[in-house]
Amino acid sequence: GINAEYMGTLSECLFFFAMSSSEEEEDFESSALGTQEHWDQVYERELGVFSDTGDKGEVWFGERCNTTVVAFVAALPNAPMEGVLDLGTGNGAFLFALHAHGFRGLHGVDYSAPSVTLCQRILEAEVASDAQSDFKFSQHDITAAPLEQQYALLHDKGTFDAISLHPEAALAKARYAANARAMLRTGGLLVITSCNWTQEELISFFTSPPASFAYHSHVTWPTVRFGGKEGSPFATVAF
Repeated sequence: GINAEYMGTLSECLFFFAMSSSEEEEDFESSALGTQEHWDQVYERELGVFSDTGDKGEVWFGERCNTTVVAFVAALPNAPMEGVLDLGTGNGAFLFALHAHGFRGLHGVDYSAPSVTLCQRILEAEVASDAQSDFKFSQHDITAAPLEQQYALLHDKGTFDAISLHPEAALAKARYAANARAMLRTGGLLVITSCNWTQEELISFFTSPPASFAYHSHVTWPTVRFGGKEGSPFATVAF
């Protein structure tokens, strides 16, 4: 059966199983969820909650999804154990979980300054002082320009979804793809999880220009029925 956590997480997805009302539709209607102002407000609030209560905030798509994607990455053949860039790191949950599997050289970027501050506060509060150098968190808009450094693994869980809701989504997605490719080492992997786009849609976009990645593998998520439609709550693809 389907774990109850999946059902709770489904309701939080941006457009659960309403990928598009038409097969010809290529983009979603723009939303506040695609703006930096929205995420600044979200992480300002979560930063305040963490300061007051120690609650680290929401794990995007839920703990079960995060755990599954971390296990998928850790099990990849020749998994790159060092040199990971988390695109749109949020509260750093993916990197902190990956660190527990022995990964090092973990860099999280987000265009929201409060997100970066929250990650740094969590790092200082919960990671042993001699292991804090395994992490780096910095503010950066990945749709604006690539970082100069290249990485063995790029990870995205929900960031491409948010970019797809940007007022200029087509341009933002093209820049994201080109910049991701520029930041990936030869032989490296991009692992992306979405609840807006199907596995087939992700493969179509990321194997076409300007991204031109090659498909590698994917996570097989359970299927559910909701609102008369059947499908998976998430799509996770490695390129």
